[in-house]
Amino acid sequence: MFLYGCINLYNLKKIAFLVAHIHSEGSSKGVTFIIWGNKKCPKSKKMERLYYGVVAGTYYNNKGGSAEYLCLPDEPEYASKRAIGNTLTHVSRLYGTEYEFPINGVHDHGAPCALCYDADDNTQVMMPAMTSCPSGWTRDYVGFLMGPGNWGDRSPKDYICVDEAQKSSRGSYGNQNGALLYHVKATCHGIHCPPYDQARVLACVVCSR
Repeated sequence: MFLYGCINLYNLKKIAFLVAHIHSEGSSKGVTFIIWGNKKCPKSKKMERLYYGVVAGTYYNNKGGSAEYLCLPDEPEYASKRAIGNTLTHVSRLYGTEYEFPINGVHDHGAPCALCYDADDNTQVMMPAMTSCPSGWTRDYVGFLMGPGNWGDRSPKDYICVDEAQKSSRGSYGNQNGALLYHVKATCHGIHCPPYDQARVLACVVCSR
């Protein structure tokens, strides 16, 4: 009975040590995020770019596919050497994005992106219709709120904050469609005007701390 109690006490101490270790690991700083519309990460002493690439998504006129944009790396790695041919049947397809009438970018050009690691912070948030961060937060970048169009786009996607520079991806050239990025405006239907102005596109800001 005494031996059984000692074993239990040992196990309890071991579990407590592991929990404390996990808590310590979990409290360390560091956050990963995607910067859309730019292949360069925001300037920071501890900012690291893990990879850069192109923004991709489901074809704008398709009903199926994902509701999110993806940042595809510029140099892909494949898990299998086996090719299944050029048939597009029974697969989910990804297409590069194009800016549609951007304010600072080039119409019909593709959008770049980068996956960044910030060792200084441990949380990050995108704020629509804002260009400044709350007190105590660091502004990573300011941009335009962008997403799919309202009319011909049958593939709904989440809105993303595209860097205000709206850079073009490598090899961009005109009107291939694919996954499209439009500026976003707020209507006056259920949204107070003013302060909102349905004639102006919405900004966004990415903040961290």
